[in-house]
Amino acid sequence: MDRVLPYFFTLFLLPGISFFFFCQYFRFSRKRKCLCGLVYLFLNTGLSLAELCFPLPGGLWLFPESCLLALLGNLILHCSFQEALTCSALSASILSVCQGFVQCIIFWLATELSPHVPCLKYLDSIQFFLITILFSLSLYFVIKTFPPPVFTGAKRPVLLLLIPIFFISLTERTISDSVYGSVVIWDNQLGFVYPIVEHRSIFLLQLFAGICHFIILFIWKKLTDSMLLEQQLHAQELYLREVCSRYEETRSFRHDVKNHFTVVRELLNAQEIQKATEYLSHLDQEADSLSCPIHTGRSAVDALLGSKLALARQHHMNPQWDLLLPGGKEVSDMDWCILLANGLDNAIHANEMVPPEQRMLKINGNQKGNLYLLSIENTCTDTLEKPPKESTGLSNIRTVAKKHGGTVHITLSKNCFRLDILLIIS
Repeated sequence: MDRVLPYFFTLFLLPGISFFFFCQYFRFSRKRKCLCGLVYLFLNTGLSLAELCFPLPGGLWLFPESCLLALLGNLILHCSFQEALTCSALSASILSVCQGFVQCIIFWLATELSPHVPCLKYLDSIQFFLITILFSLSLYFVIKTFPPPVFTGAKRPVLLLLIPIFFISLTERTISDSVYGSVVIWDNQLGFVYPIVEHRSIFLLQLFAGICHFIILFIWKKLTDSMLLEQQLHAQELYLREVCSRYEETRSFRHDVKNHFTVVRELLNAQEIQKATEYLSHLDQEADSLSCPIHTGRSAVDALLGSKLALARQHHMNPQWDLLLPGGKEVSDMDWCILLANGLDNAIHANEMVPPEQRMLKINGNQKGNLYLLSIENTCTDTLEKPPKESTGLSNIRTVAKKHGGTVHITLSKNCFRLDILLIIS
């Protein structure tokens, strides 16, 4: 039993915990998770056996181990490879730190105990139990302290996180292989004969590696928070510019109201009833263009949509909408403005690439239970055969969607581009 347990921990339990951690950052259906989990455990077993047969220096098997889960997440679960690699590498790195820390303590304890202590033959099992507990607690701390948007989000400099994490992991594995190695010489009288290690120094080094690991995560969290804040400030500036533009148009209209009244009065005095009616109709249209044509229940969003729809009409589009936003505070006005402003900017830009008579723009929003689906549909050029590369606007949309536990889905068919944004309204 003592010989079987280490294999059980190495081949099944620890990879299973890593996969569970990976799934916490991506919302998958149960069927897909089960399929991906089984495939991952099978391939990871093969990878572990290959590692035993073909050992690489310096713990370089870390890279294929991290890429395996990232590839499966990308191919089976359809998540971004960059995001999947970040979570996979983070899990592998935490496991390396936990293994190194526990290994140091176990070897240190073994050198201090008497050779005749019965529990020495169970040290391998005790070691894997402690690794599992420490690994699980560390991942739980990461999940609670660093929510999904910290590690998921396109267009972020993921190498800033991956490089130090891989460096710590490789250092840990190099220490494990070169200092402790895979060969232990035991004497029934003397106890441990080989390897001879300065355990205090190694213990302090392992402790320092763990501290550095979490410092890196905290710095990364601050970095991603500042990037998200910068995106929100950019959206706010855009919104303020559009509001100021509408204010200037309104002020100009109010300034000319007296002149308009004078023209109408003169037309009526001259018995030009038809011309006065036409002039009033023109004024009515101009007044309508200055008011918010859409009412979502949120005044800030109404002002933004009014500017965007006016811009769409200027580009010979006939926008259609059926949109009512939830009244709660779960999703802020800022987040709604980021979603709609970026989505509509991309839609208007895509429509400019096709002839005016083919242009189309539709906005729909529906809520069922705690799920809210926002859809933006527009015409696109014939040459667009697959969704375009991730832009800053789409990256901002994905960030906000994941902030609220949602997803973003793009559909491209028959010159029609459709953006679906699913949010969870708690």
